[in-house]
Amino acid sequence: MPTEYRQKGRDYTSLCAWIIQGATRLGLAELYRSASYAYGYRLLCLADLATPAQTRTHEVRFPDSVRLEKAESMGTLITCFADVGMTEAALERASQPEVEGNCRCRTSGWIREREDPNDPSTVYAISCPVHNPNAIGNPFPVKVVLV
Repeated sequence: MPTEYRQKGRDYTSLCAWIIQGATRLGLAELYRSASYAYGYRLLCLADLATPAQTRTHEVRFPDSVRLEKAESMGTLITCFADVGMTEAALERASQPEVEGNCRCRTSGWIREREDPNDPSTVYAISCPVHNPNAIGNPFPVKVVLV
């Protein structure tokens, strides 16, 4: 897609051609993987939970943030307004964000934090927006202690 692309009216022919050309160049597996990583990173950033390592990895994968934002907005435009819609498989993929590298929750779904680093009683948990977006489960499993 040209860097200076501007959508004009409802003519989506050239935009669709560029999307198909890009998908062909990347291959569908890489396109799906990149989209999943971009979505996972966006969720972590919105929750202010992205690590510096995740940010660096994201910037390597998507070095031009303006171009990424333009591609995402144009993809949304095609999906929502050009009567293209999404298949069931696409909806399923879109509901599975991924994290490139290590997530702070270590895939447990919960990120444990402390208000006071010196006081273990101030522990709390944040639901990971990628691995546990609905905050399901107990972040502090109760251990049975026999006396």
